[in-house]
Amino acid sequence: MTIRTKIFLAFITVIIFNSAAVSFIFFNLERQRRIAKGLPNFFSVEEMNTKLISKLFEAITTMDENKLREARSIASDIRENLDNIGKAGFSAETQQLITSIESYIELFEKAIRGDEGAFSILPEKKSELDKNWNFLRNAVSKKIESTTNRIFAISLLTLPLIVIIGVITSTLISRNITFNLQQVTRVLSEIARGGTNLKFRIKTQSKDEIGTLAMNFNLFIESLTKMILGIFEDSEKIKA
Repeated sequence: MTIRTKIFLAFITVIIFNSAAVSFIFFNLERQRRIAKGLPNFFSVEEMNTKLISKLFEAITTMDENKLREARSIASDIRENLDNIGKAGFSAETQQLITSIESYIELFEKAIRGDEGAFSILPEKKSELDKNWNFLRNAVSKKIESTTNRIFAISLLTLPLIVIIGVITSTLISRNITFNLQQVTRVLSEIARGGTNLKFRIKTQSKDEIGTLAMNFNLFIESLTKMILGIFEDSEKIKA
């Protein structure tokens, strides 16, 4: 692997991590946007629920089925809005609330038609309905808070992590390059000072340009050693 390739891979690593971090942030921002988009529906549907309760009590007070049909129409609008809120990540809570609303309206229908037992259950069902509204309200608040905190935490951690990864990657590459360069420099300095230790070899497993230089240098030393040994043998023969 060449030095240029190593630097390129380090650059790509930082870019990939940076892109992943940014994508994750945007994903959470989009999720936050969808939740926030559902909030106006949530507040408006609470107002509609107040109208629904009022209309139901008008219907049971006057025993007027027309008002009951009006209440059904309001409930239909509530359901549509709750379905939209459910798409923002609250499907379980909204479905439970829709079921509770339907059950509450059915009790009023039975009461208007003369079912005395329905009257006794109305307070219990109203309490259950309020409980489910609070359940959804708390779920929305917690989701917004947790998502906001997560985005804030990610934003704080992303930049330092990118810097740390960049520093680590650069350090590893520079150490790999400088270590091999130091070996080559040390041997060349020894030879430049007139050193006679021709057994010294540069040990490196690097496949880049420096590794190639080290390999060629080792071959050069081996050739030089053979040449010197040849000269020494020839001189010994001449002396003999």
